[in-house]
Formats: sequence, structure tokens, C-alpha cells
Amino acid sequence: MTTHVLVTLQPADLVFFSGSSLIARGIQWATRGKREAKTYANHVAGLVRPGLALEARAKVQTTSVSDFVPPFEIWRNLAISDSDRQEVANAALRYHGRSYGILKVGAHLLDGLLSKLVGGSPYLARRLCRLDDYPICSWVWAYAYAHVLGEAGWFKAQPPNAVSPDDMHDHVSAEGSPWALVGGAA
Repeated sequence: MTTHVLVTLQPADLVFFSGSSLIARGIQWATRGKREAKTYANHVAGLVRPGLALEARAKVQTTSVSDFVPPFEIWRNLAISDSDRQEVANAALRYHGRSYGILKVGAHLLDGLLSKLVGGSPYLARRLCRLDDYPICSWVWAYAYAHVLGEAGWFKAQPPNAVSPDDMHDHVSAEGSPWALVGGAA
């Protein structure tokens, strides 16, 4: 049975998906640290206005929230103003229509494999992926938030091109975080 929680969604709310496909499970495996709890998020989207999200698929596109397939969680940063919230959404919208950066997923997976082999959070392959023209899902929203809030202290102070959906989910769900779970579907 699917449970839906209805809230008034706001721009810059982040939506974390936990898929079960082979690709989703591969992303979850690669982004999970050695002593980290099971990874929830393998994809992230964000609201650009109530009921409309922006996400990177084959292209960066808008999607109606009513089309989301569970399970997913919706998180809101309670520490930012409404004007900052809209500015984050506008920054993300600059990616609308761009082609998906499939090679960047490979870089995240390579760094994930290196993490499994040597430990820590290597930032080797992702360092090479600075080309902004071909974003992935976490890239769009990490850059949008960094544009407004600055990179320091955002998503564990990682550069926006290094952040994975799991990193973002860990950040928003951490104790003491200014983020709140405001909705979702199981």
C-alpha cells in the first residue's frame, strides 16, 4: 500500500528517490561508505514551483510531482528565506533542456569503487568532471544551492560536482540539520 503525505511544496524543496532497478542499486552501492548505514537515495529532484519539479533524466526536464513513483522523501531547508528559495529554483532552471551527463555518473561510480578499495571518499575521477554543460541530478541542485548559499558548508563542504544523491540525503537527514522532512510516499 502506498502512503501519500500531502504538504504545500515550495521552490527548492528536494525530493530523494530510492529506486530498486539495477542502475539504482548500483548507484546506492557505489555511494555508500564502508561504515555507513544503508543508502536511501539514488536520485534527487527539486521543486521549481509548487507541483513542478526539475530533474536530470535523459535531459534536464520538468516533471509534475503527481508523476513521482514511490518511494521518495521531500525535504525542505528551514533556514533559508522565501526569496533565497526562489533564487535556488531559478538557478536550477538554468539547466533546463541540457543533456544528461552520463560520463559523470561513471566518474561517481569510479570514485565509489576507489572508496571501496582504499577507503575514505576519493575525489579523483569527479575532479575531472567540471564541464557544466552535461549535468547529473545531484549536480543541478548542488550547484543551484551553492549559487545562493555559497559552497562552504554546503553538502558537507564538498564541491557541487562531487556530491551524490546519497551525500545530499545524508546532509539533509543529519541530526541538527536545518532541513525537515515535509512529505513523501512509501
